[in-house]
Amino acid sequence: MSDSPAFDLHGAEQVRSVGTAFLRLRPLLVAPAGGLALIVTVVSGGPRAQVLALAALYAVVIGFFSFEAWRARRVTVTLPGFALSLALTIGFLGLLAWLTGAIDSPLLPVFFAPVVVGLSAFGRSPASLGLVALFGGALVLLVAAAPFRPFPPYPLAAQRALTLGGFGLALLLIATGVVGLVDAHRRAGIELDRARAQALREAAARTRDLETVSAKLAHEIRNPLVAIKGLVQLLARGPSGERDLKRFEVVLSEVDRLETIVGDYLSFARPFESLKLSRAALVPLLNEVARVVEGQAAAQGVRVSVSGEEIAVTGDENRLKQALLNLLTNALEATPPGGRIALSARRRADRAELVVEDSGRGMAADFVGRVGTPFLTTREHGTGLGVAIARGIAEQHGGELCFESEEQRGTRATLSVPLGGPS
Repeated sequence: MSDSPAFDLHGAEQVRSVGTAFLRLRPLLVAPAGGLALIVTVVSGGPRAQVLALAALYAVVIGFFSFEAWRARRVTVTLPGFALSLALTIGFLGLLAWLTGAIDSPLLPVFFAPVVVGLSAFGRSPASLGLVALFGGALVLLVAAAPFRPFPPYPLAAQRALTLGGFGLALLLIATGVVGLVDAHRRAGIELDRARAQALREAAARTRDLETVSAKLAHEIRNPLVAIKGLVQLLARGPSGERDLKRFEVVLSEVDRLETIVGDYLSFARPFESLKLSRAALVPLLNEVARVVEGQAAAQGVRVSVSGEEIAVTGDENRLKQALLNLLTNALEATPPGGRIALSARRRADRAELVVEDSGRGMAADFVGRVGTPFLTTREHGTGLGVAIARGIAEQHGGELCFESEEQRGTRATLSVPLGGPS
């Protein structure tokens, strides 16, 4: 056996499988050999008592082997059960050798078969030592019982026939057991190598996913930080009463969102878990998103406007806000000073559309179709993950995210979701 626990475990399963197959085939191999021994004994004029003793032993052995074969067709043999069966086989064959000449029996070669199969199956183990000890003890008894053997030796022709039959049966038994076990261990090695290769592929994929998640996490945290920084900069210019309180509320809201984002992405396997559905009014949602980037937009000299119909959808308000913030942040980064960004909500049949339209630099036609691919971006320090996350949120709601853009003419991002929520 290998030093690898995984190999040993899989190898043990293979040994049980081969042992089961061996027990199923054994009566088919032993029956002809037992019949040959009876026929040769009768034809060579063996004593009636010897014929009856061999017939009785033959019936017991074939009956026992047939019972084990029947049981092996219903359940897989256990390793201790396989070892016990081989030990009983040694006992049966020892008795057969004693009835056919003791240590001089022409059937003695068959005696070695269960020991060889056992050594191949169990290697260096207590089971193997037990089988070897039983075999050695049986040989000693056969040698000691030689002077007291109950029946005379076979004639030369009968001895040769039985010897050939004994070698043939031994070869068949050893081939059935040993070759099957060798093939089983080879299969175990191949499957273990395959499992290792699969584990390495999964580890590599996991590493790539972790890198992607890390980049997503950094991207998602950066957006609220930029918004918080812009609001704090506005507040630092001087107090303005009620307006400052609202800005502080936005700062606190963004800090809460940072905590939510970190919690989502640290779970990794379920970055977008189940949605927390509620009725969400879209125009107030757009106004809230616009307030988040108010400081950054003012610093850049970009005007952000909100308009639209009074529409409410069933969705996860925080996730929709996250998607819109990603799109709005991209629009801000693409819009030069003096530009504008328009946020709007509109109804189209049974769906609501949230639109983020900017007057920025736009995108080339061949690039628009690939927007949303992770790490595909036109920005020097961008990751391309913001759109991928927004698209994932749209799809999670049963909707979609589409882009229309023209170079130097701006971009329109349309996030559509069912009014009644995801189905």
